[in-house]
Formats: sequence, C-alpha cells, structure tokens
Amino acid sequence: GLDLSLGYNNVTLDRSIDQNFLGTLLPIVYSADSDFFDARIRFRANDQWTVGGDARLYSNDGTFGLDRDDYRAFVEYAFPAGYLVRVGYRTVDYNEDQYSFDDYDADIAELGVGFRW
Repeated sequence: GLDLSLGYNNVTLDRSIDQNFLGTLLPIVYSADSDFFDARIRFRANDQWTVGGDARLYSNDGTFGLDRDDYRAFVEYAFPAGYLVRVGYRTVDYNEDQYSFDDYDADIAELGVGFRW
C-alpha cells in the first residue's frame, strides 16, 4: 500500500525588552517568522519490501535567519521471522543567513536493523 503525509506550520514571534544596565536602557529586540514543512511517502510493495522517503524543511526569517533542508530515502526488507533491515541515504543542508561559520552540508549513509512483532 501507499502512505503519504504532508504537514506545514508557521510561527511568528516579535519580542522587545528594555534592559537597564548601569542606568542605561538597552533595547533587546527578537523577531522570528518560522516555516516548517514535512512530507513523507512510503510504498509497501509486498510483505517483504518497502521503499520510501521524507523531507523536512525549516526556514526562519528574523533575528536569527537560517534554513535547514533534510531529505531521506530508504529501502527496507522484512525477513519472515520478524527481523528488518533498512538501508538509507540522508542529506542535510544547514545555512545561517548572517553568520556562515556554522553552515554545513552532510551526506549520511544509514543502516538499521530491527524487529517487528
């Protein structure tokens, strides 16, 4: 069978605080406009084979702007005794708007072993 899932969420936040430091007011301002998007597809071809993937995207505009994209694909095999083996590939792209010293890209190979009852 085929299983599909989609989700979206938005969070908007504006904060302002006046900090008193040695008799001087220092304004502290924080704002964020965050978007979260996720999608998943899973296809079970038969009792043994399943393939699928998912995407999780995050974007924040405001005081600390950043984007994070996370994609994953997998193939899963179920043995008759209930054991599972999953092989997957995942890629992550993380980018900050103002400071790029934390930016990174990751390519990850995944191997999972499990049991279904």
